[in-house]
Amino acid sequence: MIQNILKYQNIERELRKIENEIHSCKERKLAQKAKNFLLKTEENVGKMDRRAEELVLLLGKAKKSYEKDFATIKEYEDTIKTLASEDEASYLTKKVNQIYENLKTIEREISSISKNIEDVAKDFGEFKIKYAKARKEYIQNKGAYEKIKQDKAEQIKEIKTKLTALSKKIDSVWLKKYTKKRDDRIFPVLVPVKDNMCGGCSMQISLKEMDKLKSEKIIECENCHRMIYIES
Repeated sequence: MIQNILKYQNIERELRKIENEIHSCKERKLAQKAKNFLLKTEENVGKMDRRAEELVLLLGKAKKSYEKDFATIKEYEDTIKTLASEDEASYLTKKVNQIYENLKTIEREISSISKNIEDVAKDFGEFKIKYAKARKEYIQNKGAYEKIKQDKAEQIKEIKTKLTALSKKIDSVWLKKYTKKRDDRIFPVLVPVKDNMCGGCSMQISLKEMDKLKSEKIIECENCHRMIYIES
């Protein structure tokens, strides 16, 4: 049984090597990088859209306020001309001057909002160029990555067929234990004893555990939880 598990493990090692080569290929990494950029860009474009809407609303309000104050000034100036009382004329003149100062503030606000709108438009234009480039890179590298997977698909299928056939020759209890440990990212799962130490983590195996190993043929390492055996 041990030999069959070792054969199973060696075949799995071959499978893992191929899968790791596919997973770590530059085409996949470049495609993923481009995809992440596209997702981030779409999020940023959404933020820019919302910011642009806010700025347009602010600009509209500022312009309305400016128009209202400007109309008030004209009204006060026309009224001043008809007043006989100097006090009333002086009061309205102060009000006009106050409104003029407010108009200057609004003008600065309009100028600032307009500049922000220009900046957003510029950023949007730059994002469009970068987005188009990243999308092209994503499509190219994704296609190359899919081709790599397709080229290896038949080989992977053959290896999995071997694993299925060999699994029938392994005790189901031990196969289940092996599979669980492998799924827990323990690999290699089955390792030999070397100088009374675990071949996986090099922890010293007690005499009691060695006696148990000689009797049961396979035991679990108390430290790394690998399955250990004695080489014949």
